[in-house]
Amino acid sequence: MTFEKNGEYSAYISALGANGEGIVKLNGFTIFVPFALPGEKVKIKILKLKKNYAFGKALEIYTPVDERVRPKCPVFTKCGGCQLQHMKYSYQLKFKTKTVSDCLKKIAFLDVAVPLAVKSDLEYGYRNKLQLPVGRINGESAIGFYAANSHRIVKIEDCPIHPSWAADIISAFNEFLQASGVPAYDEETGEGVLRHIVVRELGGRFIVNAVINADDLPKSDMLIEILRKNFKSFSLFYNVNKGEGNAVTDGRSRLVYGESRYEMEEGGVKYEAGADTFLQVNEAIRQKIYDKAVKLAALDENTVVIA
Repeated sequence: MTFEKNGEYSAYISALGANGEGIVKLNGFTIFVPFALPGEKVKIKILKLKKNYAFGKALEIYTPVDERVRPKCPVFTKCGGCQLQHMKYSYQLKFKTKTVSDCLKKIAFLDVAVPLAVKSDLEYGYRNKLQLPVGRINGESAIGFYAANSHRIVKIEDCPIHPSWAADIISAFNEFLQASGVPAYDEETGEGVLRHIVVRELGGRFIVNAVINADDLPKSDMLIEILRKNFKSFSLFYNVNKGEGNAVTDGRSRLVYGESRYEMEEGGVKYEAGADTFLQVNEAIRQKIYDKAVKLAALDENTVVIA
């Protein structure tokens, strides 16, 4: 069977790839099809063709399997932030478990039994960190996420994998951009000011970081007043990034308003977290990870735990 770019074909999905994409195997030829599940018969359009493999798009699912669910996000498949919302959560856990097992076999050459991935108490609304590119669509400011494998912004008003405060942040910055006249960053020309928004929630307190293509954050007082409408406790930073690369921030962030750091406590251990602090983004699973690491480390004084 010969395949052509932009050709349309029907085939069965036999497996999942490392990123959750469906895989078709035909006569030694492999086709990767995002958002398709094993056991499904799918109508595929070939988008990119190589010698022994291709990347396709699912035009129609002829025989959906029981593991398929309706995605909660209205821009799922367009936004590049999520790849698995079309799977039942129990199936996602099995897929992630197999991914770890496959990595151990292929990279570390270890054939070991991998326990089922631990279930989060929250399937949605679990992330404590929000990172949004800001740009322009048809000359207008746009806040959203990048489409898959691109820097094309998919405009959003909310994100289901974040708590409800994400919609408040997006609304606040949209209001600021419109009222202040501060221009969004244009990646093609290198012009404009606001290029990313990075927010971290710390126990009901928020660290808001505006990444800018300028030496200072224009009209920061206006932004502070807008944020006050929805957030009782927050800090505002700005981070100057005039680079052309993919790095979101550049150097240390500078405090504009509020506390520079907030005190947190996990498992009886107190610590401080700020704009540049790393924390596990899944609130519902973080304590489970720490508890498991402590439990394993306590088994023997010579035990080494990597979490």
